[in-house]
Amino acid sequence: MPFVPKTTKLQQLAEIYPNRILELENIFLEQTNVYIDWANVFGRQDKLKRHIDLKRVFQLFRSFSTIDYIRRYYGTLVGNIASEKIVQDVENI
Repeated sequence: MPFVPKTTKLQQLAEIYPNRILELENIFLEQTNVYIDWANVFGRQDKLKRHIDLKRVFQLFRSFSTIDYIRRYYGTLVGNIASEKIVQDVENI
């Protein structure tokens, strides 16, 4: 089975949104590598009016057995506390 939730929260969300999990299973049908451009994700948070937690994104992707590895790309705005914190958080994941 390609999707095995890594957390209780993901299990609950999978039960609420089974069609979304099926869509993702179809996308990740074969062995896959995931590349995340964090600048684009981070920039969409304001438009979506939602916080996107990179740790949770990794947990979601790790729940698919067909995903071999996950890589993220990001830059740092030196002197910007929020940017530096995000980079530190990413490195801790």
